[in-house]
Amino acid sequence: MIDTKTTFILGAGSNMIYGFPSGRKLRYNIIKNFEKELNQFRSFIPSGYMISAKSFVNDFKDSNIQSIDKFLNLRRNYYDIGKIAIAIEILKAEKESKFAEDLEVEERNRDWYFFLYNKMLDEIDNPNDFLKFKDNTISFVTFNYDRSFDYFLYNSFRNSFPSEIFQAQHTVNIFPFEVIHMYGAPKLGWQDINNNLDYCRHYEYDERTVNDIRHMADSMKIIYDERDSDENFVKAQSALMNSDRVFFLGFGYAKENLEILGIPNRIKDKNIYGTVLGCTKNEIIKIRKDLGAGHLNDTDCMMLLRLYL
Repeated sequence: MIDTKTTFILGAGSNMIYGFPSGRKLRYNIIKNFEKELNQFRSFIPSGYMISAKSFVNDFKDSNIQSIDKFLNLRRNYYDIGKIAIAIEILKAEKESKFAEDLEVEERNRDWYFFLYNKMLDEIDNPNDFLKFKDNTISFVTFNYDRSFDYFLYNSFRNSFPSEIFQAQHTVNIFPFEVIHMYGAPKLGWQDINNNLDYCRHYEYDERTVNDIRHMADSMKIIYDERDSDENFVKAQSALMNSDRVFFLGFGYAKENLEILGIPNRIKDKNIYGTVLGCTKNEIIKIRKDLGAGHLNDTDCMMLLRLYL
């Protein structure tokens, strides 16, 4: 059980072991694969999409801008086709994603999803203890477009207890944990029964997948979009204010993302822990300055949680 008020902030480095691309790998995948992938759906999309896709890929490649978000902000004419490219990569990664025993041995040793879920189950030893699970005083904020953590957490919980529990209880009463997606993502079925998109286990070159791609793309925002009235930003800032400690997992500490969260002001006087895997000494000094303080470790997410959670 985690009874210290804690917020976990997830960046692109937090889900790579489960099959999701880093920012640099996302760029590579889009440049190498997007035109060919979109061509597979040519029977279901307007012909103009292929012309737009070719121009988008060529300009993105020649721009040498690492961040797809920054490129789409500078080249707003590619905003819609660019989000479709991102949506395709995310849905493909969701379909191929692996968890727990399906991971390779080295990845299992860094499987922080599994580790955290079992931490949340501490002191829950009997079927009737299921209501205690919601007593974990934690919040989750993600800057990732995928829903892998949402899916893993709820699917694990759903399979940990007898099915009749879920028939007699409203999900929100026993599983109140929301993963706040700062840049949007379609809701999963248990999060919204009316407007949702299942975690992707179907990715074929058919009309159903085209509709799923559009749903994903329409739900997404990029880092530079207008955000003053976005309820997710308000929720995230509130979660930070109400926490006693904050974990940054696989986070890149981009200035724009820190500003969105109101950092450093909203994390003053809190215990801060963060991964800085592969960062130089000077980069770590800058990150610590941007955060205001913090225990920053050149390690992966799993080790950081083992050390401090």
